[in-house]
Amino acid sequence: MEIKFNCPNPECRQRISVDESLAGSSSICPACSASLQIPASASIKFICSNKSCGQHVVVDVSEAGQFIRCPACGKSLQVPGSPPKSIVQERTSKVAEKGPIPSMSKKRLLSGNFVPFKRLLFGWGIGAALCGIVMGWAQLRAWASLPRHLDAMLDETYFHGEILSAPSENHSGTALVYTRTVEKGIGVFLVDLASLERKEISVGKATTHGRSDSAKLFGWSTDDHYLAFSTIAEGDRPQHVSVCDGVTGKEIASFDIPEEVESGSWLNGNSIVLLDASQKLFLFNIEPDNHFGRFGGKGLLELRQLSRNSGWLIPDSDQSVAYVDGSSIWHFQIPENHSTRLIQQTNCTLSWLSYNPANDNYLFVATDTASKQKTLYRLDPRMTEKPLSELDYANFDFNGQWLQNDSGIAYVGIAGNRNYLAVQTKDPQLQTNLFMAPPLNPNSGLLNRQAFPEGRQVVRDFSTNPTRDKLYVVASVDYQPLGIWEYDILHQTLRNVVPITEHPKFSKFVLPVQAAVTNPSGQTVDYYYLPPAHPDPRRKYPVVMDQFSDLGYQPNSQFLANAGIFFVAVNPYGRGRPDTATDPEDTLAVYNQMIKNTNVDPHRIYVSGESAGTRSIAALLAEHSELWRGAIILSPVAFQPVDRDTKMVRSIFFSFGTEDDLVNQQHMEQYALAACAHHTTTQILYGKAGHVFFAIDEQKNRYKAVAKFILENR
Repeated sequence: MEIKFNCPNPECRQRISVDESLAGSSSICPACSASLQIPASASIKFICSNKSCGQHVVVDVSEAGQFIRCPACGKSLQVPGSPPKSIVQERTSKVAEKGPIPSMSKKRLLSGNFVPFKRLLFGWGIGAALCGIVMGWAQLRAWASLPRHLDAMLDETYFHGEILSAPSENHSGTALVYTRTVEKGIGVFLVDLASLERKEISVGKATTHGRSDSAKLFGWSTDDHYLAFSTIAEGDRPQHVSVCDGVTGKEIASFDIPEEVESGSWLNGNSIVLLDASQKLFLFNIEPDNHFGRFGGKGLLELRQLSRNSGWLIPDSDQSVAYVDGSSIWHFQIPENHSTRLIQQTNCTLSWLSYNPANDNYLFVATDTASKQKTLYRLDPRMTEKPLSELDYANFDFNGQWLQNDSGIAYVGIAGNRNYLAVQTKDPQLQTNLFMAPPLNPNSGLLNRQAFPEGRQVVRDFSTNPTRDKLYVVASVDYQPLGIWEYDILHQTLRNVVPITEHPKFSKFVLPVQAAVTNPSGQTVDYYYLPPAHPDPRRKYPVVMDQFSDLGYQPNSQFLANAGIFFVAVNPYGRGRPDTATDPEDTLAVYNQMIKNTNVDPHRIYVSGESAGTRSIAALLAEHSELWRGAIILSPVAFQPVDRDTKMVRSIFFSFGTEDDLVNQQHMEQYALAACAHHTTTQILYGKAGHVFFAIDEQKNRYKAVAKFILENR
């Protein structure tokens, strides 16, 4: 006799028939592999519950627990007992040994075995859907937190780059060459001084240790046929020298010198004299020139090894150069390979050597070894008794240059820590000071008296043209990016020859707000901040408090402000980039002032710093971690001590150059791991840079990541 029943799995309900000898034992459904209990008997007997009926009813055991109708009176009855239940046990070979299991068709068996997989897929599908919803919500929330056109604002803000050094004009006054940072490194640009059209004629790499060292300009040959400059082609040193057509800028020759180029100048229409970082003196002749004797061959020739204190190389004839050696000035005649000392000072170092062929006089700066006091001197080697005369010019700072034919001198002066250009001429009516700081505003604290160098109007560097009747000044006006300005001395006209011609569409220039506060020690702390570019008076915005600001117009701070972030520069010295990082006490004083601003979100204030500024960050995080939402740590050199009980901020963003110091990188990564152990969200962004990020594309990657880190509330 057989016991017949259905599989208790509601998705299977396979009809099963087993021998009566297996009654009450465990088995496996041949269709869905569910573990089940075989009923104890083949049938169930019971009496109809209708008292007026009393019919005896016999049903198959598979009907246990089901509702049927009495065959006599038609009443709905529930069959006693429960359906066979599945049991949880491991499938073993013993089940098969206890009795035969009815054979099934292969099609039905495969269909039944697929049921658990369907359930698994269904579960996976639900989980994937939930995960997708969560991730989609997070992505939507992050997208909503970022301003529209973020990448466009980034491109517009960093487009101008940074002009690196004084430009050079050709002898005919028709063209100008200058260098600036570009997307992939350092670009060399040629400007038509009539149309002001400019074009890029060369691109070199940006050195990891200083933008101004990445490219050097040697100007035009005396006949304007050639133009020369050095860039970085390989490695990290500007050793590659390019000689280009003086009109088109197309390269016609190039060569490498053994070490980094320190300086260089044209002697005539064919030859360049160069000094490298090892103080070796070289001559490069485009074509052979027998006027130089044994040094007249074509190509690059080594002239001699100078002392390690040598520098400031300038030509003083078409066959000779003058240079500084510590506290002395030397004249070197190339054909004879002979040097003559022109002057020797004591207890000082000399720099900024300049020569005027109209009077055969030199200018130089002597810096006292003890006091660091700078003095501008005039040297006339033709005078035997008193060849030196001290020039007493007000507020002299650096770079004295001859004007016209011994009619005056131009130099960079300094007033209230802000540089300007002084023009001192024999004609009093032509004397002037250019790019001066605005008058003192007593309502703006001490910052107007100790203004940062790249303030409202400021000079970074300048050069004279070959005829010395025009000045070309690298200057910032009204906090705008650096431009190049041409000043005509005789006509007293000022023209912007490298203007900002691009009109931003998605970003705007944000004017710094200057202020001052008193710290707990009673000292005045000057600071400034850039508010969000498009502030909504009903909103509260995050804040970045910088501990070591960059000079002048800062694309970094401008971009953060355009992204909707307050940028605060804590600056106790009133300079754009002081010699030391901000004192933590001053940062706290400015913090207490900034949280009074109704548009500042006090729960989203980040402390930020680069290089030496990370020392201030380490102190602020160690002593006042509760004040900060997080930290922005760039090229770090110092870290907060961490142990088991250390209180950490909620999030930390790190940025580090792959060519930076390896020990600092290891310390940063260890600190990041320790922060993660304290449930601090951390992010490390590595850039292809050294300690300082000079290339524009690397700067953009860094500060876009900073903005996203802050705006996404990490």
